[in-house]
Order: sequence, then structure tokens, then C-alpha cells
Amino acid sequence: MAGGVIFVLAAALAAALVWRAEERRLEQVRARAVVHLADKAHEIGSSVDRALTATYALAALVRQGRGDFPDFEAVAREMLPFYPGAAALQLAPGGVVQRTYPLAGNERALGHDLLADPARTKEAFLARDTGRLTLAGPFFLIQGGVGAIGRLPVFLTDPVSGASKFWGFTNVLIRFPDVLADAHLDQLLEHGLQYELWRVHPDEGERQTIYASGTDPLVDPIDHALQMPNGTWTLSVAPVGGWYDPVAVGVNGSLGLLFSLLLAWLVKQTTELRDHRRGLRQLVAERTAELAAREADLSRAQAVARIGSWVLERNGGTLRCSAEARRILELGDGESFAASALLARVPAEERETVEGCWRAALSGTPSEIEHRVAVGETVRWVRQRAEPVLDGQGTPTGALGTVQDITERKRSEDVIWRQANFDALTGLANRNLLQDRLEQAFAHARRGGSRVGLILLDLDGFKWINETLGHGVGDELLAEVAHRLLDCVRRQDTVARLGGDEFTLVVADLQEAEALRAVADKVLEALHRPVELGGVAHRVSASLGVTLFPDDGEDAQSLLRNADIAMYRSKELGRNRYQFYSQDMQEKASARVQLESELRDAVEHQAFEVYYQPVVAASDGRLIGAEALVRWHHPERGLVSPAAFIPVAEETGLIVPLGEWVLREAARRLRYWNAHRLVPLRVAVNVSGVQFREPGLPELIARVCAEEGIDSSWLLLEITESVLMDSSDQAERRMHEIKALGVGYALDDFGTGFSSLSYLKRFPVDIVKIDRSFVGDLPDDRNDAHLVEAIIHMARSLGLRVTAEGVETDAQREFLRSLGCDHLQGYLLGKPLPANGFEQLLPDLAKASGASPQGPDAV
Repeated sequence: MAGGVIFVLAAALAAALVWRAEERRLEQVRARAVVHLADKAHEIGSSVDRALTATYALAALVRQGRGDFPDFEAVAREMLPFYPGAAALQLAPGGVVQRTYPLAGNERALGHDLLADPARTKEAFLARDTGRLTLAGPFFLIQGGVGAIGRLPVFLTDPVSGASKFWGFTNVLIRFPDVLADAHLDQLLEHGLQYELWRVHPDEGERQTIYASGTDPLVDPIDHALQMPNGTWTLSVAPVGGWYDPVAVGVNGSLGLLFSLLLAWLVKQTTELRDHRRGLRQLVAERTAELAAREADLSRAQAVARIGSWVLERNGGTLRCSAEARRILELGDGESFAASALLARVPAEERETVEGCWRAALSGTPSEIEHRVAVGETVRWVRQRAEPVLDGQGTPTGALGTVQDITERKRSEDVIWRQANFDALTGLANRNLLQDRLEQAFAHARRGGSRVGLILLDLDGFKWINETLGHGVGDELLAEVAHRLLDCVRRQDTVARLGGDEFTLVVADLQEAEALRAVADKVLEALHRPVELGGVAHRVSASLGVTLFPDDGEDAQSLLRNADIAMYRSKELGRNRYQFYSQDMQEKASARVQLESELRDAVEHQAFEVYYQPVVAASDGRLIGAEALVRWHHPERGLVSPAAFIPVAEETGLIVPLGEWVLREAARRLRYWNAHRLVPLRVAVNVSGVQFREPGLPELIARVCAEEGIDSSWLLLEITESVLMDSSDQAERRMHEIKALGVGYALDDFGTGFSSLSYLKRFPVDIVKIDRSFVGDLPDDRNDAHLVEAIIHMARSLGLRVTAEGVETDAQREFLRSLGCDHLQGYLLGKPLPANGFEQLLPDLAKASGASPQGPDAV
């Protein structure tokens, strides 16, 4: 009978322990699932937000054109790759979709009246009436497939009355599951988690699945809500095989049952032998030894699991601790200690929490907490679980519990948090933490009526340092820049690295904008100090863009975008400076996008013309060549200056096809002129640094000469000193490869850059061209006169010829002739003319110079 009772009690206790162990395992599994769920929910929200921001860019261009947007398709084609997840862009004047890009696959959307469609009216009127971006869907699109549409209402200001009038909507179409690609939801399956993205339909009240890993419903899922413009979406996850592990429960249950049977058998044996005193004493001794061994095993098990146990007496004054609990808390020898001794080593702000846990257990309520405790000179994190000890009537007589050392887990969590929020190279905040800090600063500014300053910084010439000195030296520079930037702001401010060589400074609680100007000056001064890289002192500079909240934007995305615009304005003005954002910069940025789009179209349709400016011999005025100069005939702007579109062509890479077209056009004219023996000529073609770095340039020149049937010696390539400076070893090899074809070189704008005698000795240059800035004041300016004379003498000593640009007066011509200058070019001798106009001058120039029509003159 006694054995049966003991068996039942032991089995019940074993079952409770097995269940508790399974519960703890389940808690850990759910905690890991919560971390993965939060990460993916954040990535989903970011993917959708990035796609929806395209509506703001379209709205800005509509307002800029006062409702007119003739180049929508060209602009949309350039914009769409910058907004991952966006499948199409639309314009809906008056609420009716009239233009969409791409058109293919979206034809059925044209003519769709958003304000009249019962299925779309609610979101459309909400967007129009509130003036905010709304998101409609997910739903089946009229053009096919499932997706959602972001709508941003556009209001135009009446130039007469000044009233704001509703123009229509700018729409962005996002398709599912395309917009979720960057969220990489299938990574949840790699972690053993099924998932479902869903919402409650606002009209029907039914659950609507947006995207899921399978068709079966999730069992006991964990949910994470995502706030979207059209309400709340929910991401749910659950393990593929369910939360519980029946195998582990079965094994542990079997062991518990076995232990219960063993204990019942021992009781039975003790009862049977109670009349045998000697045998009973021996049996008690044996059982005592076994118990000691079990206690030792329990102590070892606690040590392995780093979990100790304790008992708290009813009065709450004394703790009895196991060996592992004493080790974790370093309470010393002995089993009993005053509870106050442990509380004294708990941080003051957490003592009430610990005492509350104990009080709850002594009152009959289980409790579990995590807190810190001082152990020697270190601080450990522990987890305590407290449960009441009840008498036969169910009255609490004390409390028992466990204490577990979770310091390593906390450290791992801290490492994960830092990896998610800080840049590994510099230790600065990353883009994720920057967003959080900005939101906090905005909230504080709204409450206190202050401002928040944002400075976006980009290092000048960082790419050159990386490519020349190596990425290791580049990383060393970035770390030093980060250290200096931290010295420029207060402790409560934030310095973040966005990636590459881009940094952001957030200066909170500003009262005056001038304070932000002082910070920008301090940053420029700090970066100007020399930095030792690779054993050599270097100076670096930066271009800064500055914005203010709420003046230049009321959200982080707007401030960063406008700061980027201001930063590029600093680069345009010469770098190593800062610029505050202004509205006209936005207009210039839009104009820059427009110009790039039109330039791409012009390159595609070859809407250019080559002009030719004569080059004559200084000695007798004989025509010896011409310089080919490209001109762009814009249908609306007229003749566009090369200074306006050549930098854009270089930045976008369009200079490569444009340069090839100019080269072919010049070669074609050379073939015609020399075939008709009009006059011996050699034509100089300007080659951009971007074009010169193209590996296929030598093959292109050889192919053009062969296809057009010209002698390669008739061509002269004009390059600038920057081409020689940029990766000079590679430039030297390429120059010699092209020189072997018979093509000559002219070094343009000599004297204005990093002029070096070593360049002239090292590279196969034929002609040095003196920049017009040194010719304009000749012969009166003594400094310019001496400089020009020195350049001519230096070139002659190296066996080179000299061409002077910008000659506009007889005095300049005579002075340069007296110094022995070889060739002259300028308005005095002839302005740049189209090919037909230039050809009309050839007979007169040839006659005036006495030239003989015997083939091209070698210049």
C-alpha cells in the first residue's frame, strides 16, 4: 500500500518536472521565433515603404510642371530601378489613370476612374480628402495578378487666386510577392518556421492571406503587427513540426516513471524488513549512501546546467541554497544566509523587483524574473523562478525556487543587438539605429519646440585612396574619420555611418540654425588635419549637406534626401565645403534628372553636330588642322553648351557612346576632305578621362580608321592632365598602345592643373596646348608672358610643339610668334563652325596661306 502511494506521488512529481522542462524548452523556441519574426516584419515594412516613396518623387515633378508631365515615360523608366518592389508608376489626373509605365501588361489600367470604382473609392476619397498617402489592397488588379496600389494626392496652387486645387493622384503599383523579395521570407523556413502574412479585410471583416509559405493553417502561431497606410497587416509564424517535442517528453516521462517504480519498490522493501532491526540499519545505511550519491549527482547536474536551487523560509529572512546557487551568487560556505545579504548585492533599482518575486511566492503565486547581481568585481545576470511551498491545507509555508546564470545569454543578446545597430568597422550607429535616433530626436523637438540638425558627409576622393593605397588603408581612414566626427558633437548627439564613405551627424535640441553651422565648420576643420596612411601623411576633405527639422522635412527620409541634394551641391561648388538645403536645390536636382533623360534620348537618336575650329601655323598663318567640338541641338533649349551636358555625360557613362560618335563623324569628314584634296588637315578629337579608361579604346580607334578609310596619323587625341594622374601606369600603357597605331596626342589646358615636367618626359605627348587663361592678357601681363615663354622653351627642349588657345588679337598673335610658338587657335583665326561652314572657308584659307593640296600636314 505504502509503495503504491509513493509511486503515485513520485510519478506526479516526475510528470511535473518533465512538463516544466518542456515548458522551458518551449519558451526558448518561442523567444527565438519572436526574434526572427520581428526582423522579417521590419524588412517587410521597409520594402513596402521604399516602393511607396516613388509617389513623392512623381508628385514633385507634377508640381514642378504645374500639372504638365510630357516626359513621364522617360522619367519613370529612369526612376523605377531606384524603387525596388515598385512594379509600375502611374499618373491619374482627376482620379482617372491616363499614363502608366511600363505600359506592357498594364494596358487595362488606362482609363480607370479611381473615384468612381466602388472597389477603389474608399481609399481614393480618403487620400484626396486627407492629403495623405494611402495604400489600397491587396486585391486582384484589373490588369491581372494580385497587388496593392499606393496613392498620393497632388494639389496645385492656382497662380491667380493662390488656392490649392486637387490635380489628381500619383500611383505606384506593387505586386505580390515581388515587393516582398528583399524581405527574404523563405529564410524563416531555414529556421524551421512556417509563415503567413495576412490582414482583416476592412470592408468584409474576413481574414485575407497576402502571402504564405503553404496552404495549411498555422497551429498556435506568434503574431507581429505591421502598421501600413491602409491599416494593420500581421505576420504570423509557427514551427513546421509544431511547438512540442513528443519524443523528449516521452523519454523524460519514461525515466520519471522508472524512478517512481524504483522508489516504490524501495519503500516496499523497507516495510517488509522493519522487524529485522539489524537488516534495517544496514538498509538505512545503504539508502543514505544512495541518497548522498543522488544529491551529489543533483549537485553535478545543477553545475552542468548552471542552475542552482534555494528555499526561502516563511518569515522571508533566511535563504537555504544549494552548492550551485552558492557558486552562482558567490555566497560563500554554509547553506543558510540572510536574504538581505543577497539583496545588498542587487542594484538598487532592481531590489524591489526581487523582493516582489519572493513576496508573491510566499503569498502562493509563482513568479519569474531576470535581474543583475554583483559578484566580486563583476556583474552577472541571473534568472530566478520562485514557487510557493504549501502544507496539507494548501497554506504557503515558504518558497522554493531556482537561480540560473544567464550572463552569457545576455552577452549574446547584446552582441546581436550591437551587430544589428552599429557599424562593424567604425563602431558608429548604422542606418537602422540612425532611424531610431532620428525618431527620438523628432519627438523631443516636437514636445519642446526645438529643431534637429542633420549633416550628411561624403569624403572627397575616397575612391582614389581605396584604389591606390588599398582597402585596408581606406578602412583605416574611415575609422579615423569616425573618431574625429565624434569629437565634433555632444554626447547626446549621434554620428552614424550609412555605408562606404558616407557619414551622418544628428544634432538634437537646436534653438538656432547658426549652431549647426558651427558644427559643420568644426567638422571641416577636424578633417583638414593630416592623416597618416600607410606611413605617409595625407589630407582629406569632405562635402557636407545640411538640413533642419522641421524646416526641410518632417521625416527621416525627407531630411536625408534633401541633405543628399545639398551635399552634391557642395561637390559641384568645389568640394571641401558645406551647403544648407534650399528649395531651389530640389528644383536643380529635378532639372538634372530631366537633363540626363533628355541626354540619353539625344545620344540614342544622335541629336548632335560636330563643329570645327581652325588651327594655323604661327609663322605664316597656314592652315594645318582643326579641333572637333561637339554641339547639342536641343529641340526646346536650342544650342546647349558642352559645359552643361558633358559633365552629366561623364557621370552617367554616356560620354562613351557620344565620344565614339564624335570620333566616327570626325573620321568621316577627314576622309571626305582629303579625298577631294581640299586642304591638308589633321583633326584633334577630345577624349574624356572616362572614355580613355575604357579598355576597348585602342581597338575602337583602329576599327574606325579602317572602316572610314583614313590614315590614323590624321587623328590627334586631346587629353587633359587628369587622365595622366588617374592610374598613371595604366594610362601610360594605353597611350603607348594607341601611339603605336600612328595617332598623335595633344595635352590640353596645360598649366591649369597639376602640371609636371615628369608627365611630359614619361608620356608620348606630341603637342602642348597653352590654356586660354594665360593668353588673354598677353602681352601686357608680365607674369603670364614669363609663364608662356617658359612653357614654350620647356616644350622645345623636349622636342614637343606648342599650340596657344584663345588668340583673339593681333598683339597676342605677334607676341606668341616672337616666342617661337608653333600653332595658334582662337577667334582671331576662326570660330568653331559646322562642317559645311568650315568647308566653305577651306579654299580661302588654303589660298591665303599658300598651302599646297598635297595631303595632311604633320603637326
